[in-house]
Amino acid sequence: MACRLSGSAGAQDERRYIVAYYNLSLADGTPVQPSEAFRALRDGLPSDDPAVEARRTLFEDIFARLEAAGVPRGSLQLAWDYSTASMDSIAGRLVAMRDDAFARLPADGRPRTGREMASSASGPR
Repeated sequence: MACRLSGSAGAQDERRYIVAYYNLSLADGTPVQPSEAFRALRDGLPSDDPAVEARRTLFEDIFARLEAAGVPRGSLQLAWDYSTASMDSIAGRLVAMRDDAFARLPADGRPRTGREMASSASGPR
């Protein structure tokens, strides 16, 4: 079985998103079964897996938000959340390097040699 997830619009910066698969069935109509770990989280079943137990609080929040959006908890076959980064964390260092390079350009517009550029450098940044 393969599922493709794609959004109709780009994700916004610094946002939390929740993805949910529910009411999925195979070509023959058989419902897709959730994993044992997901079923334990969804149905409040005990698990011997410490990774499952460590995520219970997070998934309770996910399930509550999905239910508030009209997605019944019992219909879920898989769900998770993710957060997008800020533009500063994505491009901040690159923008700083660009700004530094422009600041080092000579005011007179005269091309410089590599040796001249090295001697004008203010050290590691």
